[in-house]
Amino acid sequence: MNDFFKVIKPEIDYLKGIKKHRIGRRLKQVEKYEQRMKEERQKRIRERQKEFFSELELHKDRLEDLFKFKRERGRGFNKYVKEFHKRKERIHREKIDRIQREKINLLKINDVEGYLRMVQDAKSDRVKQLLKETEKYLQKLGSKLQEAKTVARLFEAEMDEDSSSSI
Repeated sequence: MNDFFKVIKPEIDYLKGIKKHRIGRRLKQVEKYEQRMKEERQKRIRERQKEFFSELELHKDRLEDLFKFKRERGRGFNKYVKEFHKRKERIHREKIDRIQREKINLLKINDVEGYLRMVQDAKSDRVKQLLKETEKYLQKLGSKLQEAKTVARLFEAEMDEDSSSSI
């Protein structure tokens, strides 16, 4: 491969020397020799080219195999990563579902303290805020009920006084 462009200096010098002394029969011999040398040179060039292109083809095949291997390895790795994330997501979803079921069960059995503990563990700001607002409303409702009861007692007491004074 390295001698592909090698100059054939000695052969060219020999041919030049012969051409100077061309005489009749020698002329035909020289022409035959030149033709043979030219054919041999062409043959060597064709062989070198054939060798070069066969090496090139072999290199191309090796590269294709390498790229195919890398592509398959990449596909395998991508498949593994995809399955890993699916598994991770499923585990996370199952954990959230389990926590939700526990919260609902605690509410069903009226275990408010357990529910509040679970909410604090979950650190859900929105749920905490809703629970605080609900607590405020329940306190307001409780105070209004107390006021209504006192007003009702006063009203009953007035009614009893009115009914006993009218008798």
